Amino acid sequence: GWNKYSEIAYAVSDKINGPYKHVKIILKGDSDSNKWDRYTMHNPQVRKFGKFYYLYYISNSYDSTLFNNSGFAKEWKHWLQYNATQKIGVIKFKNFKDLLDGKFLKPSLPLMAPDNKRTYEVTTNPTVTEGPDGKFYMLFKSRKPNVGNMTFWMAVSDKPDGPYQIASEVFTDADMACEDPCMWYDKKR
Repeated sequence: GWNKYSEIAYAVSDKINGPYKHVKIILKGDSDSNKWDRYTMHNPQVRKFGKFYYLYYISNSYDSTLFNNSGFAKEWKHWLQYNATQKIGVIKFKNFKDLLDGKFLKPSLPLMAPDNKRTYEVTTNPTVTEGPDGKFYMLFKSRKPNVGNMTFWMAVSDKPDGPYQIASEVFTDADMACEDPCMWYDKKR
């Protein structure tokens, strides 16, 4: 069901290994055809930079015109109809009480979308960290033409909530699928 119905929920525990208690759904698609994040709130990552928290996530909007004369194989159409529009978003909040109360900034546009020059179909699975130079680095996945598996890309910004500019391709291997990167900078090491 994650292809269309995934939600981002908030849960708490006294211990890191649980048990966790569900508290509230934080982000859920509303099927509004005018929004880029119409379905599938997925792959959340929360980071704190300065005085604010940032929840990075992916979502999609489903565009049926992608399949007109596209030549997609029948077995891929179900998967692609929701995922060929995946983009990266972010919400910004001061504390977790504000997050639970819905007091967060959620831009109307995605933070990162395919540019159809280097990145195609999707931008997905973001991880963000602040580098030693004070800039913010985002590692994410996208596709390239004629490459079966995903390609990792690095983007950079002066602010945690963008705008981000693609800096370079990081990793492509047509024979090895990659998922869910995580990166951080440790000032002590």
